[in-house]
Parts: sequence; C-alpha cells; structure tokens
Amino acid sequence: MILSISVQELIKYQRELKEYERRFYEVNKGRFDELLEVCKQSQGEYLGADHGKGNWATSYSNEFIKASLDLYEIFKSSSIGDPVYMLSDIFKAHGIKSCRGSVMNIDRVEYLVNTYFETDRN
Repeated sequence: MILSISVQELIKYQRELKEYERRFYEVNKGRFDELLEVCKQSQGEYLGADHGKGNWATSYSNEFIKASLDLYEIFKSSSIGDPVYMLSDIFKAHGIKSCRGSVMNIDRVEYLVNTYFETDRN
C-alpha cells in the first residue's frame, strides 16, 4: 500500500505537530523547571554510605533518579518522541552531567533508564 499525501497536507501536519510540542513544553514549563533544578543540584558523582575505600564505582543520588524519572514519565506521556532522546536533549540544554561528569548523551540516559528506572519502555 502506498501512502499518498500532498505537500500541503504534510506541511499542515508538521505545523500541527510543532504547535502541539510548543504547547506541551509551555504547559509543563513550571514542572520542568522544578525537576531540572533538582537534577542540577544533585547531578554528578554520588557515593553512598556503603561506598568502600578504593571503590571507583559511582552512582546517581536518589534525588537525581527520582527527578529524572519524573521527567522521563512526562516525556513518555506526551507521545511527541522517544523519552530517552527528549531527556538527553533537555539535560544537555541545561548542562546537567552524568554521575562521572560527562555530557548526558543518549547512551548515558539509556543507561540511567535501564539501570535505575523500573519502567516499561514499550
């Protein structure tokens, strides 16, 4: 089956999608700001109380994980795009780093999601 769509219909669809995305970010701005501030304050290396001397493994703080999960769930509910990509984009845009101080690229966000979030990605 071949999908036939005119250029005008495609342009209209793209405009509607951009408007939906703009409204989504506008409606959620307050919550995003709140969660991003938590992430910013609790980003980077976290060593738990049970972290042994000489142990190089770092983790994310519980506050960072919770705020990141809340952002992920908001993105997932939007159906705009892949929540992993959206979370990576917003972290990079706000300078939020990984537990080892690296840019939160797709691979690092994917690791965060798969390791710390109990969520069904489908």
